[in-house]
Amino acid sequence: MSERGEQVRKVLDALSKHAELIAEGFEGAVLGGDKQRDAGIEALYRMGVLKPYEEGEYRLNPLLRDFLAENLSNYHALQALRNVIGPIQEAGARWQEMLQLRRSGSMRDFARMAKAFDFATVDIAHAIEHNLERLHNLLSTQYGNVEDLHAKVRQNRYYAGQVRSFLQHVQRIDTLVETVSADAVAYSLLEYRHMVIKRLASRQLQWTSQIKDAQTQISSRLFEAKLMELRLSRLARFSMWLSQHKTEDGWEVPVDESTDLAMLRPDTIEVRPQPDVQDVDQSIQDALVGIVTKMPLAKRLEPPREPPPPQMIIEDEKSEPVVELNPLKVMFRELIESIELAQQPLSLREWKRGRPDLAQFTDGAFLMFLIQPLRKVGMELTYVWPPDPDPFPINEPFHDIQVQWVARKRA
Repeated sequence: MSERGEQVRKVLDALSKHAELIAEGFEGAVLGGDKQRDAGIEALYRMGVLKPYEEGEYRLNPLLRDFLAENLSNYHALQALRNVIGPIQEAGARWQEMLQLRRSGSMRDFARMAKAFDFATVDIAHAIEHNLERLHNLLSTQYGNVEDLHAKVRQNRYYAGQVRSFLQHVQRIDTLVETVSADAVAYSLLEYRHMVIKRLASRQLQWTSQIKDAQTQISSRLFEAKLMELRLSRLARFSMWLSQHKTEDGWEVPVDESTDLAMLRPDTIEVRPQPDVQDVDQSIQDALVGIVTKMPLAKRLEPPREPPPPQMIIEDEKSEPVVELNPLKVMFRELIESIELAQQPLSLREWKRGRPDLAQFTDGAFLMFLIQPLRKVGMELTYVWPPDPDPFPINEPFHDIQVQWVARKRA
């Protein structure tokens, strides 16, 4: 492990050792206590994990808080999207520095700056993916971190502006890609041209499409909220009129084909309740038990009748029963005997040709039928391949099988 890797390991060990303080800092302020707790706070403060907030209070580093919130998908209300234009400008500046180092011939500094440019392109893609994931979570939960309808509308308006700026920043990737592509051809740095095209340009269309989908969804929600606000205003005025005229019996409204259906009372539909037997709610379970107790007892089932005794057959000593054997079993038994008597491996194809009763079977069907039974009785099978095999076979063809008894081969 390198020296820098060893330093990273020590930092991670310290974070793991004081994981309880970090979890407490993610929820709120961290306060001092006994000596062991103060020692942990001091260690995290020296590492920059905890930042002083007030006297005797510490807060978690915002960068570490954002990392934990991203992994837990825990976003606060009106939390801004991650800045994308900064990494794009940083990548452009590093690329210009790489060209300057290439012209001056400083290859050591060029390799260091090329690595930094590589990290910058990764940061651009990560920032865009992070913003898209945050938008997806907020829109799918309909801003579940607020409860008021007006707060949801304000969040829609806020993120509408955020998405508009986010889309403009993503579209500026074209300028970076065009600059890098042109300079890479001029300075023979084609690997970096391929890198920005693969990481940024090839994914820009997909990113833009997802951003526009989120923009369309936010705009539709703002339009629906405006319509809902208009309906609520009308309902409020009507409710005020009803509260001011409590003794009014109403008024007659002419009913014709142009009447709004909302003014008509629909006929009731009889619905038969269907209890969900898989519901674990206690009230549902109690209701089901009550329904079962009211049901009549099931009729007692009669035991099944015993089958009649077997019919007695008078044995005649003069007649002998004739047992018909399966012809396939007879054939297999004779084949095993032939294999055991043979001194050399037996060809199944040649043995079949000497049996007229097997002429109805094709060679392929006969060989495939005998593979598993012969393996079960301990025979060794050797497949005989054709002399001119197919250069590009889909399967492995064979036209014969040599069979030998394993015990005889060992002997």
